[in-house]
Amino acid sequence: MRKYKLLAADMDGTLLNDKKEITPKTLASINRMISNGGVFCLSTGRPLIGVLKYCEQIKGNIPLILYNGAIVRFSKDSAPIVSRCLSKSQSESILSVIKQHNGIYIFWSNEKVYASVINDITIKYFAISGATPILIDDSTVIPHGEIIKIIWFDDNAKLKEYQATFLKELKDVNYFTSQPTFLEFVSKGISKAEAMEILGRHCNIDRSEMIAVGDGCNDIPMLEYAGLGVAMENAEEEVKQICSEITSNNEEDGVGLLIDKYFN
Repeated sequence: MRKYKLLAADMDGTLLNDKKEITPKTLASINRMISNGGVFCLSTGRPLIGVLKYCEQIKGNIPLILYNGAIVRFSKDSAPIVSRCLSKSQSESILSVIKQHNGIYIFWSNEKVYASVINDITIKYFAISGATPILIDDSTVIPHGEIIKIIWFDDNAKLKEYQATFLKELKDVNYFTSQPTFLEFVSKGISKAEAMEILGRHCNIDRSEMIAVGDGCNDIPMLEYAGLGVAMENAEEEVKQICSEITSNNEEDGVGLLIDKYFN
């Protein structure tokens, strides 16, 4: 069996169960993997504040891919390896399109989250991210050039329609669904795959020595990049189609079982 050195795991719908927990069984597998010399990486659309409590449960200074690849860092280091924001023109273009369609949106800047409205939709997101929102109003000074990610919330069918039609006109921007009702925007070239390449250079780990596991369409780039891409049993069909292996679901320790198979 090929010797893998790194496993990058998505969080929501993958590492975390439906209660947003790492189960004791999976946590034991992760910490055993790290003790055996493996590298365990959290790869997520979440901000730093949304992963810290999980980092406290995991041994050591682990690598983090945050905001779907816009930030690459280690959990206990003060400065990131890479941090890339949307440009002023990129963020203006995205927000203009969303506002034209009366969309509900949030954006992240300097680890603070700004929201167009506070309602059931955005409150659910804040519960996941662990952040306190700042409501955008006429007095809000949007920190152009410092926005790292924008999320547009809408019905899944509508978001798919938008991506197939007018969003194609947006230039130099990456967009993808991280959850069925979340359409996320980051700067062109940013993805979990590109972040894994950066991390691989930093840690001297080749892509052939990496495993990636996920459930959503935003995970597809890293699943295709890694030497072994693994879909969760609960993954979207598009994800399963591009993976060579499927593990159990997020309620049945799918990540822990994968770690035990290849690392422990």
